Amino acid sequence: MQQNKKANKIRTVAISLCDNDYGNTFKPLLETIYKVIQWREEPTNKEIENLIWKGIDFHYRAFQEHRGATEQEIQRTLKYLGKIKIYFDEEAEKHIQEDDHDSGSWYLEMETGKVYGY
Repeated sequence: MQQNKKANKIRTVAISLCDNDYGNTFKPLLETIYKVIQWREEPTNKEIENLIWKGIDFHYRAFQEHRGATEQEIQRTLKYLGKIKIYFDEEAEKHIQEDDHDSGSWYLEMETGKVYGY
């Protein structure tokens, strides 16, 4: 049995925008992140954060934008989505307990693989 040599085992990942209109982007994105964390050998928070930033464009286009927006409109929305805050573990768990996010935040619970809005 291989011992865990990295101290970083991710428990919780949260994304906060304080705008509840983008669940169709961030829920599938966090579901993808769950699969990434399972597949990779204990990625770092920074690696996961980078993948979240890169995944916003795809997940927005694939799961959210369906009204025939122009590329300029899509880029404006993607710039807005770039205002998210990403939290891990204790910081995420603390943020989840706060009540100032207008239901515009989502978190991934690694133990269950479930994504919740808050």
